[in-house]
Amino acid sequence: FPLKHTAFSEVFEPECRLLANPLFWWLTTLCGLAIACCLSGMIHFQRSMPLVTIGDAVDSFLNKPSEQITRSACSYDHTSFRNMFRPKLVPKSYHQHGARRRWWQAVGLTRWGLTTLWFLTIILALITCFMVGVQNNGRRTDPKSYMKQMYESHRRFEKPLQEADQASLSLGSRPTSGPDQRKLKLVTIANTPQFITSLTYLYYNMVVTLMVAEREWHRIGSGDKRSTSSYLRVSNPRGRQRGSYFLSLPYRYAIPLMAITIAEKWLASVGVFYFNLDLWDTEGRRVTLGEDRQLDGSISTLGYSALAVFWMIILTAVSWMAIVLLAIIRRYPPGKPLMGTCTGVIAASCHLSTVDRVKQQVFGEDIAAGALSWGVIRQVSQDGEVEQWLGFRSGKKAEMPVDGQIYG
Repeated sequence: FPLKHTAFSEVFEPECRLLANPLFWWLTTLCGLAIACCLSGMIHFQRSMPLVTIGDAVDSFLNKPSEQITRSACSYDHTSFRNMFRPKLVPKSYHQHGARRRWWQAVGLTRWGLTTLWFLTIILALITCFMVGVQNNGRRTDPKSYMKQMYESHRRFEKPLQEADQASLSLGSRPTSGPDQRKLKLVTIANTPQFITSLTYLYYNMVVTLMVAEREWHRIGSGDKRSTSSYLRVSNPRGRQRGSYFLSLPYRYAIPLMAITIAEKWLASVGVFYFNLDLWDTEGRRVTLGEDRQLDGSISTLGYSALAVFWMIILTAVSWMAIVLLAIIRRYPPGKPLMGTCTGVIAASCHLSTVDRVKQQVFGEDIAAGALSWGVIRQVSQDGEVEQWLGFRSGKKAEMPVDGQIYG
C-alpha cells in the first residue's frame, strides 16, 4: 500500500555485554580438574620410565635387549613387523636404496589415506557452510558476489530467532524444549567446531611427529656432521645424552602447528557462536514476546560469519598442502631401514657386541649415555666363525653396510 504520510525511523546503537553462565563455568572447571587428576595419577602411579622419544626406546633396548626380536631381523623395515603371527625373521641381504626415501614413506599409506579423507571432508563441509551462509541472506550466489558479500559480515547477525533457526540451524521456528535445554543445545552446536578443530590438530601432530621421529631415527649414530648426532635425545638425560624438546617437536615445526591451531580455533569461535539478544523498547522497558514462545524479552540463538568461514577454508587448505609438500620434498639420509615408529626395528638394532656388553655389565660403563654409531658389528664366535649384524656400537665411527651383503 502506498504511504500517505512520511515514515520516520530512529537507529539506536546496541549495547553489548559479556554473557556468562555459571553452569558452563562449573562444567569447564570440573573437566579441567578431571584432566589434572588423570595426569597427577599417571605421574604418581608410574612404575617405569615411559618411552617418549626414539632415544628413550634405543636407551631401553641397549640396556635390556629384546629376547623375542633378535639381531637376525636387523635388515628388515617396519613393514615386516606388521603380522603378529609372523615366523621368525631370518637374516637377509641388505639393500641400499638408490634414491633417498622421502618423508611421506614413514607415515604409511593407510594413515595418509585416513588423514587426507579427514581434511577433504573438513574443507568440503566448510565450503558448504560458507555457501549456505551467503545464500540464506537472500543474495546473489555467483562467485563474484560471494567475494563482495562476505565482507558485509555485520548483517549476518541481524536475523531473528525464527530465521536463524530455519535458515542456519534447522532447529524449528518455536522452541520445543525449556530455556535451559535450548541453551545447552545451542552451546553444544556452537562448540562443535572447536571439537573438530582439536581433532584436526591431532591429525596435524600425528603426521608431523611420525616424519620427524623417522628423521631422528636416521640421525642417531649416522655420522652426521652435527656434533650431537652421536648422542641420544631422551626424556631424562644422562652423561652426554640430550634432553627432549619442550613442545615434543622441534620448534621449527611445533610453533607453526600451534599458531595454525590457535588461528583455527579463533576463526571457529567467530564463525559460529552463541549469543543472547535482549529486547528493549524506546522508553527503556523490557519487551515481552508472550507466554506461548516462552521468551520474556530475550532471544537465545546462534550467530555466524561467512568471512570467518572463508578464512577457515583458506587456512586449512594451505596448512594441509604445506605438510604434503614437506612430506614430498624432504628426504631421509641413507643407511638404516625405515622405522615407522615400530619398536621391532629399534629392538633389532640394539644388540651390542660382546665387547660392549662386557664394558656395560662388568665394568659398569653406560654405553647408551655416551657416543653411539650405527653400522656393521663384527665379532668372532666360539666356533671361529665371523658373525656380523647391523646395530649400534660405542664410539663415533662404524663401518657402513655393503649392498647385497647378508647381515644378522
